[in-house]
Amino acid sequence: MTIWVRNLDVPDVTVEGGSALLITIRELLRVAKWTEQSNDGDPDWPDAGSPNFVVSPVDLQVDPLSPRVITSLSSPFTSAMVGDMIALLATNDQNRSMWRITGYIDANNIEVDAQGFTPWNWVLETGITGRVVQVAYALSVGTAQALWNAPVGNMQARLFYAAADSPTFYVRPKGQVPLATECTGVTFAESGDYKHRMHMIAEDQNALIWWSTEDLPFRFLMWGALLDADAADTDPNFILKGYDTLRLSAYEMYMLDGADANITVYPTAPKKNLSAAITANFFAYFHSRLANNGNALLRSPWVCLANTAAVGACVRGRIPILAQTYEEYEDLRPLDAAGAWLHTYTGVAVPRNGPDDQLPIVPV
Repeated sequence: MTIWVRNLDVPDVTVEGGSALLITIRELLRVAKWTEQSNDGDPDWPDAGSPNFVVSPVDLQVDPLSPRVITSLSSPFTSAMVGDMIALLATNDQNRSMWRITGYIDANNIEVDAQGFTPWNWVLETGITGRVVQVAYALSVGTAQALWNAPVGNMQARLFYAAADSPTFYVRPKGQVPLATECTGVTFAESGDYKHRMHMIAEDQNALIWWSTEDLPFRFLMWGALLDADAADTDPNFILKGYDTLRLSAYEMYMLDGADANITVYPTAPKKNLSAAITANFFAYFHSRLANNGNALLRSPWVCLANTAAVGACVRGRIPILAQTYEEYEDLRPLDAAGAWLHTYTGVAVPRNGPDDQLPIVPV
C-alpha cells in the first residue's frame, strides 16, 4: 500500500533552513519504511539525548471514531509538544504518516494537523511506535550524515549536510554489495528558506519527497527504481532532483552504468515534430483536449543514459510514480474527478490520495 504524507508543516526556523530540511527528510525515510544503517553521531540528529528528540512512545493507538487524535496510555504528551512533528510508524499504511502536532488534549491525547490528515480517516490500530521531534537545533556543517537502506532491494540513500543551508543527497544503487558505489549527489540551496511544507509518496523502494518554501513553490527529491528495465538490469536505481521552473527533461538524474560508474540520465519527452528542436516538448505546444478524445494526456517518462559509447546512449526504463502532462495546466490543481492525479508545475503530475485529499499549501 502507498504511504502518504501531505502538507507536513515543518516548524519554522530563523537560521539553517537546510538543516531543518535534512532532519525532516531523514524522518520521512523512516516513515517510508527505510532503515538507518549508520550515522555520524551528530548531537542534533533527533535521537535519544538530542535536543531535537522529544519522545518515542511505543503504545500509541488510533481510532476512526476520533479522527486526527493520537492516544497513549502512558501519558507521554505535554502542551509544549504543540508545534513539534510526530511520525506514526504504524503497521497499517493508512495510519503511517507524519504531521505537525496542533492540539494538546491531555497527557494521553494529542491532535494532528487537519491540513495533512488522511482523507480516509484512521484504521483502528494499537501498539504503534511514534517519534516526536523538532528541528530547532542545527546539524554540524560538513560532518552530519546518515546512510539509509531501502525497504526492498540493494539501494541505499546517503544524506549529508555539506555546507551551511546546503543539504546534499546521494544514491548507492548497488548498496554495499559487493561494493559501496555512489552516484553524483544533488544539492538544494536552502539559505533563505525557513518555512517548509513537505509531501511524500512512498511505495516499496520508491520514495518521492517534494516540498514548498516561501520563495520556491516546488522542489522534489526522489530515490527509486526504473520501471520496465531489462530483466538483466539488476540495479536500475536512481536519484532525481527537480524544480518547478524547469521541465522534467531538464532535471538532475543519476544512476550507475554497466561498469558501476556514475552516469547522467535524462528524462525524455515527445518533441513537437520530427524537425523541431529537442527542447520543443509536445506538451508545451498542444493542449490535451486536442487529443485522446478530450482526456488529459499522462505519460510515464522514459529515461535515456548519457551518450557514452560503451555503456550509455540507450533507453533504460521509465520513472515510477511521476507522470508528465500538458505544461500550462493551473498549478497545484487536480487533474481528474477521481482524485488520482495532481498537476504540480510545468507539466509534472504526481499521484493524489483520492478526491478529498488536501491540496498542497505553499508557505508565505
